[in-house]
Amino acid sequence: MLRTKEQITEELIAAGREIAPDDPAQREANRRVASIDGVSVYFTKADEIARDKEEAAVAAKQADYVANHKWKDDRRDAYGDVGDQLDMMFHDLADGSTTWKDHIATVKADNPKPG
Repeated sequence: MLRTKEQITEELIAAGREIAPDDPAQREANRRVASIDGVSVYFTKADEIARDKEEAAVAAKQADYVANHKWKDDRRDAYGDVGDQLDMMFHDLADGSTTWKDHIATVKADNPKPG
């Protein structure tokens, strides 16, 4: 049997949860809100601690990516299409230029490996 929103709200209140207004403009400032079965509730202290840990872990992963791996994606984007690179190589061989070599050197210089 499906429970109504009112039944869920009553169960959450009985469990000690503080119900938050559905309208975000009416909520207390600087308090995080979760939705449990469609009912908005304020975070408990335990919820706050758990979310802070989750956010710190995400921030640490993001910082690690930026410090140690982002350069690979930046280079891949800057190198351009393989077909365009092959065309550069063809023209370099045909007319003795160094367009492709210069392009690759610039990409590497602009996106250095860390460490």
